[in-house]
Amino acid sequence: MPERTPVTAVLSERALFGTNLAKCFINTAEGKKSPENESRYRHPKSLNRNFLIETVINSGIPPGDIRRLAVDSARAISRFGIKNAITVLEKRRAEGDKVILLSSTPGFLLDELCRIVPVVDEIVAPSVQKTKAGSRDWWTITPADFDYAENLKSYVATNPNVDLGYCLGSGFDDVAVMTQFAHPIAVQPHVAFGHHAASHQWDIIK
Repeated sequence: MPERTPVTAVLSERALFGTNLAKCFINTAEGKKSPENESRYRHPKSLNRNFLIETVINSGIPPGDIRRLAVDSARAISRFGIKNAITVLEKRRAEGDKVILLSSTPGFLLDELCRIVPVVDEIVAPSVQKTKAGSRDWWTITPADFDYAENLKSYVATNPNVDLGYCLGSGFDDVAVMTQFAHPIAVQPHVAFGHHAASHQWDIIK
């Protein structure tokens, strides 16, 4: 019988850094260096898509500059790491777990973040492909939407010998996925989510 692989999942980089990398990417591109500075875009999925299409493509930012912005934003967000959450991942990896990060943020951004904070073994995120637009190379995201539950289902289908152990989430949107794991962990939950986690005897990182 094939050996089982225990998996620890992180639902969005927000559970590790308290903010969304795509927002920081936009703020960096707009000259706003603080990750907490909210963008004019409200939802991460439309935020990712709108920035890359409306700003990057239309302005003709070269791919090399896009990567530089990705590195700068990853460095900025890494300073806000939630120490206890990162410690959990380090411990799980030391005990043999494979750590996966599910996020609606484009993978090319997450790649830079995971190079700086190397606690993730695999990224499950929207794919980004290089395409020709006239005489320029530019980046586009496919698919437009990212469903955490569906992407976890696909991951398990292609990795049938995994055991879903620990899962770090930061809000009610994560509950449907967190409950599929043996040990959900709520990271810096707001009051209502904290009550929910406590009532279900989940671990809580404050």
